Amino acid sequence: MESSSAVADMFRVQVEVGADASMHRVTSICTDFEMVVQSAQDLAGYIAVYEADVYISGQMMRGGPEALIRLARQRGLSSALSDEFPDLGAIEPEYLDFGVIPPRGRRALWLSLLEVWGYGLGAPWARLVGQLHADEVSRRLPDEPFRLRSLTYRNPITLEIIATAGAAATGLAVLMRVIRDWRPRRRRENARADAEERIQRAAAADAEDQAWARARLRRLLLERVAGGELPISPDAIDGVVSDALARSAERLFERQLSTEQTHVAEE
Repeated sequence: MESSSAVADMFRVQVEVGADASMHRVTSICTDFEMVVQSAQDLAGYIAVYEADVYISGQMMRGGPEALIRLARQRGLSSALSDEFPDLGAIEPEYLDFGVIPPRGRRALWLSLLEVWGYGLGAPWARLVGQLHADEVSRRLPDEPFRLRSLTYRNPITLEIIATAGAAATGLAVLMRVIRDWRPRRRRENARADAEERIQRAAAADAEDQAWARARLRRLLLERVAGGELPISPDAIDGVVSDALARSAERLFERQLSTEQTHVAEE
């Protein structure tokens, strides 16, 4: 019998280090890329949460409250189904008849059940949805989203990274495009300023550059959200944006980072 192979995404990344590069430069580039991969892992977590939200609410929209209890039973989430759990088959018509929400279909019911915990439905329903959501997130995000396949210390430095989950591949691909589209800030220097004034201006300019880089990174990520490339809530962007990631993105852009994404079979 032939063994089936899973398909994963492989990223082949090359970074120019220049001729006769020092070890400090090489390790600095690797540190910058490690920062990018860690941020891609953070993004993957937000993607998994967002996609789990979509999946669980989709189950509710298509099958009503009973679809969620069937899913919990299929997945063995017995702790979510206690004796105090209400008759889910009666929730939908009772809610509509009681007049809590207008009879506009299951989307209104879903929002009502998530936001209004009165009428004896709060604790058990919250537990069911919460455990289903946590289970779905864990299925979409493995313990090790990325694995290093190879690393070649030549000019250019070449890394091959395997993304073991779709959310991880999406997160890293988006950050690679952000670095590709990065544009460093241009500022003018005053040649007539004396040494002390130049030091003061340099310190102020560094602070401005840092704020500019964070804003640039946030804007590039929000553009990906708006364009549908990055399936997360816009509010989650602030959980990824940092000075360290912005600095790493700028340095890698200056080093002419290039990326090739392919699909590979994994046993």
